[in-house]
Amino acid sequence: MQNYELKPVVSGILQFLEDITGCHLKNLEGQTSFKGSIGRYCNTKDLFTINNYIQSGNYEIAYEKEITFLKNLISEIRFSHRIDELIQDCEDVGNALLKAHHIFKDYAEWATEEKIRFREYLFNNEFLKEEEKTEDFLNKFSYEWVDAAKKSVQSKLLQLYNFGNASNTTLSIGHTVPYSISDALCISDNINLCIGTNKGENEDVCYARLALKIDRELAFSHFIITIQYKDRIWLVTDKPVMPNPRFRENSRNPYRWREEAFENIQLPYGLLDDIAEWRKESKAIAKENSSEVYIKSIRDFLPPASKILIKLIIEELIYNVIPMKQHNLKKIGFAGETIKLLGVGNEQVADNDYFSQINREANEERLNSIIYPTSTELIKIDPTKAVAQYVEAGELCTEDEVRKIALWSQKEEMRWHKQKLLNDAYTRERMRADEEELNKVLFDNIENLYEVIFSADMVFMCIEDEKAKCFGPRLDLPHSRYLMPAFLSQDTPNNISQTIISISLEICVTLQTVSSVIARTQLIFS
Repeated sequence: MQNYELKPVVSGILQFLEDITGCHLKNLEGQTSFKGSIGRYCNTKDLFTINNYIQSGNYEIAYEKEITFLKNLISEIRFSHRIDELIQDCEDVGNALLKAHHIFKDYAEWATEEKIRFREYLFNNEFLKEEEKTEDFLNKFSYEWVDAAKKSVQSKLLQLYNFGNASNTTLSIGHTVPYSISDALCISDNINLCIGTNKGENEDVCYARLALKIDRELAFSHFIITIQYKDRIWLVTDKPVMPNPRFRENSRNPYRWREEAFENIQLPYGLLDDIAEWRKESKAIAKENSSEVYIKSIRDFLPPASKILIKLIIEELIYNVIPMKQHNLKKIGFAGETIKLLGVGNEQVADNDYFSQINREANEERLNSIIYPTSTELIKIDPTKAVAQYVEAGELCTEDEVRKIALWSQKEEMRWHKQKLLNDAYTRERMRADEEELNKVLFDNIENLYEVIFSADMVFMCIEDEKAKCFGPRLDLPHSRYLMPAFLSQDTPNNISQTIISISLEICVTLQTVSSVIARTQLIFS
């Protein structure tokens, strides 16, 4: 059955599913909320997904999802216990099951034809070994795999960029240019090794290679797919965009931060675990001025499912994504080279508030009047200095990313300078002087502190008799039982006073220190 012949089939099945579930999509157009049970909501959501596949022309995927939906729906059929309702249920369900019988029968015939195509596609895959080409593996393959590959390249976390010299070479929509995928899987912290060298620029072939760039924080390692057609190069990468250069070190659980990429992009992220094991076995951790490199064969090293998904992803990029997006792509390059686009050593002028706009989510707790004071001044930035300080020269960056790093570095320098002023102003000697001043105030007012030091359910009072000065129960409440604090019960009056003074000092010194810091901070920045 040809692709164009599937359209009326899947459209008819969708209408049938809407009728038996009562979830008519047309009735929901324009609605901003949904009213109904959870089961009805889930059914409507699944039908919307199927409809989207039909509208986008992915009829095979829609067909498989309709069959899965119908199988699950039949298994959940429930009948009424009342005889009159049971008769009607049997009639309605009988008609639905008869229709489902024809749908399943047609699908079985279609699936048999598709299995022949799957066999040809899978068993001609240059990455699969002979022992991997089994009937069991063939039976597992379906258009769900194609759907997973499509979702991977459509993910916002997998970005397509121009790389290298500008070129007018393009891939037309609907082209049939052959492609070749390198079997060498480079896993390295050297970006040049990951991107590799250019191949024949005069050949009418798309060359593709997969590499894993090892980051100094292993969880932030990212894949790079290099696609070259003649003299033009595209890079596809899941390189994470971090709020600031220090995010790697400050992230408490980087693997959780990258969880979305691990779940939605069908690339072999299990290699991150392998790297940790390789390091233990060979102790091949990169040192200064050296590279950590592992070269693996895709055919010999990766599992069969990963081999197929990698090929599907690259095919989707070459034949669908690049032809559609190649005219409006950002350029990515090495940080040391990208800086030239801003001007080597030239100062950039930017508004102070720019940092707040691009970095607010990650630094919300740090944005305050002390560390990042509100200002309308324009600041001057040296991009070269910023990149050299916070980013490796060989790291991949876009022009916008370099500019944001430069702006962030200026704000970080301002923050550090203001913190240094604060540290210099409030020295240890000044702290001791404040403590002495506070101690004098406390000793001069110790009598007034007795009645406010303790606050609890039990009430205490101070006996005015100098010879028997101690804490005890209220004399006007003789029938109540009050317990004295343990640390006071055995102490002499002098020890009690010293204890009170010690506690008072601890409480008040803390409060006074905070107040003094605030006052001096305001003085510094005023």
